[in-house]
Amino acid sequence: MHQHGLFFNLSIDATASWVTVPEDTSFVPPTGKYIAIGLTSRYRRFDSDYYEALFKNVPPEQLYFIGTETDQAARCNLHGNIFKANSFVELATFIKHASLFIGNPSFPYALAEALKVPRFVEIPPNLNVYPLDSSGKILHLLTDNYVKAEIYNYLELNDHAIKLAYDSDVALQQMNHNMQLLQQKLALLQNSKIVRPAIYLLKITMLIKIICRKSLTLLKILKSKFKNMLGMIKRPLT
Repeated sequence: MHQHGLFFNLSIDATASWVTVPEDTSFVPPTGKYIAIGLTSRYRRFDSDYYEALFKNVPPEQLYFIGTETDQAARCNLHGNIFKANSFVELATFIKHASLFIGNPSFPYALAEALKVPRFVEIPPNLNVYPLDSSGKILHLLTDNYVKAEIYNYLELNDHAIKLAYDSDVALQQMNHNMQLLQQKLALLQNSKIVRPAIYLLKITMLIKIICRKSLTLLKILKSKFKNMLGMIKRPLT
């Protein structure tokens, strides 16, 4: 995003929130900690069984599903509540005050990304979106134990048995996630019309440096041999 912004002479900080919401929280549930879940019927990788396993031991009063009636039908038998917003402002405010957002590419996910709410995104196989900073994570790159432990951390449910496996799993998962994220960003940069010429120029520059180094080495060898030949010519005959 920063590289694309440079083309328009713009400096973009992809880690900062770029959407603000009102202070009115009268419609936010009084449960305190809750998860906002936005699952649509398209752009999916997992079925309902995956989320049923994730939310199995989570109190239903701390799970809120958002979206249209079609989206609500996609949740199948997942337990929890439904939040119906009267406006996009209410929806953004509801997501802003959530402890965690979980969903697939959609308008609610775009709001969570813009608000920089901690979020897990289900990315379809065609990889049409990814988090822009470390406050977002990609679900299929993480183990189920890691995601479950994070859910309980955000909801402050400290009595969950899965947390026993969390400490040993978190470092490895974070490293793998960062590597995958870096690879995806590098792939996007290589395909960018703005960055591609710069990459080619860098490769050409590196090639010229290699050629220059090899040329200098060859000149040093020739110079040494030339000195030896001069020495032999100047040596008196006996």
